[in-house]
This record gives sequence, structure tokens and C-alpha cells, in this order.
Amino acid sequence: MRCVMCKGNTIETKRTFIQEDEHCIIIIKNVPAIVCSQCGEVYYHDAIAEKLEEIVNRLQNMVKDVGIFEFDKVVMPLDKAVEAAEAASGRVEALE
Repeated sequence: MRCVMCKGNTIETKRTFIQEDEHCIIIIKNVPAIVCSQCGEVYYHDAIAEKLEEIVNRLQNMVKDVGIFEFDKVVMPLDKAVEAAEAASGRVEALE
């Protein structure tokens, strides 16, 4: 992939994602990202961006000032919680 901003080469790496609003700051470390080696512009795959949005939306109600999280540690429990909720509602068959 080429950088949209400067047309430089990009590399896949991990970055820290920071979301700030009027009530809190949420920091998520080690997020898979695509970064331009020339200008530093950061991109996320669609699935990662969706997960980040989902994580931030859920954590905003729990964090009062600053919360620091590891991406792998919040994604897996969140996925399991969603699976459990869907299984309980009958939308997903439980695996035996």
C-alpha cells in the first residue's frame, strides 16, 4: 500500500492509539497499524478500526480520567462477551 498523503511506502507495525473526549482519555497500546515510512501517516485495516471504535465506545462509560489498555487484552475479552451475549439471545449456536 502507498501512503495517500505523500505516496511513500508503508509498513505494518504496532502503534499506540489515543482517543480524547471531554470526559476521559483512552490509550490503547500495541494496535496493529500501517505506517508510512516517509511521513509517518497512520492507517488501520477496516476490521481494526471497527474494533477500536467498539472498544472506545464501551470504555468511555467506564473510564473517568485516563485509561491505558493493551489491544490484545481488550479485544479478546470483548469478543468473548459479544459471543456470549449473542449465544444467550439465540442468534449464535453454542459450540460444544
